[in-house]
Amino acid sequence: MKWKAVRSLGIVVSERDVVSGERVRELLRRWFWALNDESGAVPFGVPEAIGEVLAVRTEFQPEFLPMLCSLAYQPELLQTGPIERGVFWALGRVGQAGALPCPEAIEAVAHAARQHADPENKKIAAWALTQLGHPPRRNIAPADGACG
Repeated sequence: MKWKAVRSLGIVVSERDVVSGERVRELLRRWFWALNDESGAVPFGVPEAIGEVLAVRTEFQPEFLPMLCSLAYQPELLQTGPIERGVFWALGRVGQAGALPCPEAIEAVAHAARQHADPENKKIAAWALTQLGHPPRRNIAPADGACG
């Protein structure tokens, strides 16, 4: 169900006459706030929503992509479990539309693809790395629904 919501969100947000640029900017700000420990939110699906929006509304990448990238490598922003997996997926999704401006994020994804202790996170990181143009040493498919 989450993947249907993420893809549907992308479809709606891609319609510029339906969702204004200011509304997209406000959504992205709120989602990044939800990823902050101080928000008290449980942000399941939030990184995926951010990645989908940044993939379909590329004009927001200069403003928000560095923040998404930092979720992969900044120690004070690192997530675990499904949220971390969502960050890897989001980076891979945006990577389909263009190169990430942050080599630190690519290195963090590459490290996770090689050595992550969680097999699902490792698999999604490997998929994301491929989307970013840096295929892992062995081809690993994403989890069901991850590629749409």
